[in-house]
Amino acid sequence: MNLGENIKLIRKLKSLTLKEMSFKTGITSSFLSDIENNKKLPSVETLSKLSEGLKVPLYMLFKEEVTEGRKEIEDTSHEDNFILQAKALFMSDKLSREDKEKIFKDISDFYWEAKGFNDKR
Repeated sequence: MNLGENIKLIRKLKSLTLKEMSFKTGITSSFLSDIENNKKLPSVETLSKLSEGLKVPLYMLFKEEVTEGRKEIEDTSHEDNFILQAKALFMSDKLSREDKEKIFKDISDFYWEAKGFNDKR
């Protein structure tokens, strides 16, 4: 599969029409159609809008086989985009386990601080 086919498949798995995607992303239906049909390549900004509109992490648009991630796509429809991006970050093979643990600790510290706990548990 390629980028356009992936976007179209994910959109259809989410039961969204081109018009609905256009409304969610601010991208015209005709441009979305051109992207899905591989007539035009989206910019990074457009890819980000598509990712947010589809409520999937950006990497899902580039997966070799989106159908392998079908359950993941369907399960993310109600998740916050922040959570999706955090999942993408932690699934990255570019970060060492040590780096991931440091990031998780920092996020935990910020969380507890935001909740009003000074001891950061």
